[in-house]
Amino acid sequence: MSVAEAIGQLQKEMEKQDIHPENGLGNELFLFSSTLAPVVNVDLLVTNEKRQILLSWRDDPHSGTGWHIPGGCIRLMETFEERIQKTAKAELGAEVICGKSPVHVFEIFSREAREIENQRERAHFITMVFECHLPRDCCIEMQEKEKWECGDLKWFDRLPDNFLAVQQCYRDHWEEISRKIWRK
Repeated sequence: MSVAEAIGQLQKEMEKQDIHPENGLGNELFLFSSTLAPVVNVDLLVTNEKRQILLSWRDDPHSGTGWHIPGGCIRLMETFEERIQKTAKAELGAEVICGKSPVHVFEIFSREAREIENQRERAHFITMVFECHLPRDCCIEMQEKEKWECGDLKWFDRLPDNFLAVQQCYRDHWEEISRKIWRK
């Protein structure tokens, strides 16, 4: 079977299963598509008046275990603003107020071996970083725990030691980013 024939079969199967890229691909198709081209992503750099950043705990085989900047992959025909708000609702439980343009753009590569079969999965991201704030009536309390669970949120004064290695680019460019978001 040729690649063109295989693609045709895939398209027919997607139609049969009512899969529309605008609504997401599902895990199998998304992981496969991420082996073919970079994934375009938005990261929500949520800050508060205390000059803190809101991070989420993550634990998965593609990214590892640790604190990370919440983010989400843009779907076909979706705007930055739409993905930002959907990600904010899903990961923070609230909408956010965000800038119209990214404060930084990263090209992220996962070059270290990960505990997954196909090392090309989710290995290349183009990430648009948007400065965000929670609405005044929204409050996320700082938590102190010994064991964190996926999705737990916490405010930080700086990037913690157990910040995800896949987002090391934030640490490498933190001075530049913090000048932009706090207008130093």
